[in-house]
Formats: sequence, C-alpha cells, structure tokens
Amino acid sequence: MSIKKLRPFPSLWTKCPKCQEIVYIKEIEKTNKCPNESCGHVYLYPFAKMLKVRKLLQSGTTWGELGRFVLEILDTIDDRNQKIAFLSKTHGLMIEWFEWSQMIKKGKLSPGVPL
Repeated sequence: MSIKKLRPFPSLWTKCPKCQEIVYIKEIEKTNKCPNESCGHVYLYPFAKMLKVRKLLQSGTTWGELGRFVLEILDTIDDRNQKIAFLSKTHGLMIEWFEWSQMIKKGKLSPGVPL
C-alpha cells in the first residue's frame, strides 16, 4: 500500500510560519508580510515571485527557462539576505518538485495529486 502526501491547503491559501494562521495568498502578495495584525511576519523573499517559480515548475518549464527567471529576479533584489532567502526557498521548491515527480514516476502518487 502506498502512502500519498496530500497538500493540506488549496493553492490560494498558505500558513504563516510565525503565527500558524491560514492566510489568503493575495493578502501576502500586497505587502510581503502576514496580514494578521498580531503577527506581521515579514517574508524575506518576494512572495509573489516565489509563487511564479512554483507555477513554472508545475507547468513543466525547462531548467534553462527557470534559471533565467530566477536570475532576473535576483537582479531586482538589492539586499543580500533577501537574495539568500529567495535562493534557499527556490532550492527547496525545486527539490520538492523533483521528489514529487519521482514519486509519480514510481507509481507512489497519482498524477492528479498537486505539488
């Protein structure tokens, strides 16, 4: 029997890493921080751009196109810590996508299970 890892939230929602509240992604994109007034967690990386990276991975874009997109984003970020945070998050997404695609190839997940 294979175990399927399902995503707990639809793609329009995410969980804040600080307050653990479920928040609407569009609210985070506006200010790059948690909309919960008692929390106010600031994302070090550009949240909207990270969503674009995830969409590119899901759409089957080539590694070259993804690399060009990531470099374009890095050119727009001035702060070194933000660049590191963005690269770290991008790296994590790429590993997650690779593991997900390998599980589908091995038949442990059905292709309909979202990344």
